[in-house]
Amino acid sequence: MDNTVSDTVDDRMKGQARAWEVITSLVHIFIIGYCVFMLYLCLSTEVVLFTWHPLLLAIGWILLMGEGILIFNNHNILITYLGLSHKQKVKAHWIVQSAAIGSCVIGYVIVYVNKDLYGKPHFHSWHGIFGFISIISCVPIIFSGVSALYSFNLRTYIKPINNKLIHRICGIFTYSVGFITMLLSLYT
Repeated sequence: MDNTVSDTVDDRMKGQARAWEVITSLVHIFIIGYCVFMLYLCLSTEVVLFTWHPLLLAIGWILLMGEGILIFNNHNILITYLGLSHKQKVKAHWIVQSAAIGSCVIGYVIVYVNKDLYGKPHFHSWHGIFGFISIISCVPIIFSGVSALYSFNLRTYIKPINNKLIHRICGIFTYSVGFITMLLSLYT
């Protein structure tokens, strides 16, 4: 009887792991689908300076940041297939996130310059306000990320677990505000 209970628990855990793999794969599909859709929308009309704003932010915030976060997901089939060690995952994470923030900052600068060129007010809509908050919230995530990367060296000042927790909290806030900004863009 003890063996039957153990088999049932193992089957349930395997089923849950498979469900998370499917959910994670659906997130990958959503991310790719959204970016392909944005690419289509941006390139189906005349390409002007503003065109690069939604394109770079979709690539930076949704694609690169989303995939950079998913690097650490234990049910990420791609990462499992590649067989990355934790150290390799950390390196891939900060490289992808750096590219994401770079893409987002360039996209933000483009819309700022575009508004100046056409004499439009800045931060006039909810999308603009949340966009500004999103870009500013990248600053603490950069510092907390570098601090988390070197958490072992900084252990005399702050416990590594607390250091990484701060980075995760900053990351959740930053990604969430950016995602809200993307949703608000649909109404401006």
